[in-house]
Amino acid sequence: MKLGKNIKIIREVRCLSRDYMATSLNVSLSTYGKIERDEREVNTERLNCLAEILDVTPDCIINICDEILQKSNEISIENQYEQTYSKPGKQEDSLISTLVNQVDKLINQNNQLVSIIKNNGT
Repeated sequence: MKLGKNIKIIREVRCLSRDYMATSLNVSLSTYGKIERDEREVNTERLNCLAEILDVTPDCIINICDEILQKSNEISIENQYEQTYSKPGKQEDSLISTLVNQVDKLINQNNQLVSIIKNNGT
């Protein structure tokens, strides 16, 4: 596994944005993106800064700790679940719209019945 990919995994586990990382490193967002894509070398000084920002040891970035990998896997599973179950698709949207319309019709019918009963009782 390359260093940039490890940095990205740890950043995501820590819920840090690329913008935050770039600002913390005092580099442009473009430059930071190159670091994560392994298009830019990371010297020892920058590695130490990254480790401090990510709250891990430099060794953890290089060899990615088991704890970080486990959290990364948990986040990946959560993201897959959210993508699968949390956002209604077009079919669900249509069904919800149909149900709302049916409920509105029932409410109107109920109000009409109540009105008829009140008028017949007086």
